[in-house]
Amino acid sequence: MNRKFIFFSDSQFIEEFNDFADRLVYFQQDYEKFSRLVIWPGDKAIFVISELLKITKEKYEIFYILRSSRCNNEEARYKMEAVDLKTITEFLEKFGTYFEYDSRHRIVIRSSDERLTYFVFDEENIILAYGNVEEFKLLLNRLGFDEYNKPLMYPEPHMHLYQEELDKYEDKVLSYFPWVKSKLMEVDR
Repeated sequence: MNRKFIFFSDSQFIEEFNDFADRLVYFQQDYEKFSRLVIWPGDKAIFVISELLKITKEKYEIFYILRSSRCNNEEARYKMEAVDLKTITEFLEKFGTYFEYDSRHRIVIRSSDERLTYFVFDEENIILAYGNVEEFKLLLNRLGFDEYNKPLMYPEPHMHLYQEELDKYEDKVLSYFPWVKSKLMEVDR
């Protein structure tokens, strides 16, 4: 099965992408009020998110953001609050293949701590990690990741994939929790 996106022979930045595509890397982005890690997990995204969650504070809030439906479901934000680590890990593992190989969605998981710790797993196969980035870096290094010294570049243009063989999971995800549904926000698009 293809990864979440494909690119073309005439796309730009192919060489830059190929430099990290077969490695486990992260890049730290520093802003005025916060820092975050941009993590390229290869085919280990669900494992990496689960490991990151283990060093954060329960309970969790999870958003399943359906950006494009192949099954006539409403494109929306689906939210579940007060989820414990065991429940969220089981959810991620049950639908891991769907989350890792299909671009119709995004997942956001927030910890209940006061540092605004949260993780975004997006349609580009990137994990964005907000919170105690130094602690996250230590964990990632133990998991075999390397700190990358430049921003992660994707081939442009590229195309997101919505895998027909994974359609069966879309309805199952939407019926897994008693989600609270709300409209997509501009940032979700």
